[in-house]
Amino acid sequence: MGRGQAQAAPKSRFNNSYGANVVITDGDLPYDTAAEVYGAMGAAGAGFFQIWRKTVLAQRGIRWGSGNALTPYNQGYMWFALLDKTTDFATGVVRLGIADAAEQYVLVVKEMDDTNRLHTTTNTTITTAQPTDMAQMIALPEQIQKPIVGEDSKIHIKYAAISRPAAEDSAGFSIPVTNYTL
Repeated sequence: MGRGQAQAAPKSRFNNSYGANVVITDGDLPYDTAAEVYGAMGAAGAGFFQIWRKTVLAQRGIRWGSGNALTPYNQGYMWFALLDKTTDFATGVVRLGIADAAEQYVLVVKEMDDTNRLHTTTNTTITTAQPTDMAQMIALPEQIQKPIVGEDSKIHIKYAAISRPAAEDSAGFSIPVTNYTL
């Protein structure tokens, strides 16, 4: 380009994006069943435990959240629950994060410090724990302040329990993401 001419903004390597939600079965082994999710916390212990992880496929990208907060009916909404069907919900802190392929570079994207806001008050089944009204769910627009993670990188969920029932026997979540393709 000649001197004084404006340069075009760099083009993104991704051509298409679309919103979706991830659920337990979207996770990598050994994080793709409810038993593995609540089992990842162990019998006891303090601190954050990785309870779910998904590796980004070849020629893809992913970012937590979907839509835009300026258009609330277009943004993603999430729910999350760990519970004992006969006793109560587990309460704790949920962290959504991203990591490189070797999990050496890890970023926290979003932290929810009260899991009681992420589900209903009915703990009879994971279905009754799932809110159906978006006014009762937590909004999660696309987290554009964090990078898109690409091929072989990971998105993950870490959980720190505050209180737990005697034994969790159900787990479930639905969390919005934006998927990118080449």
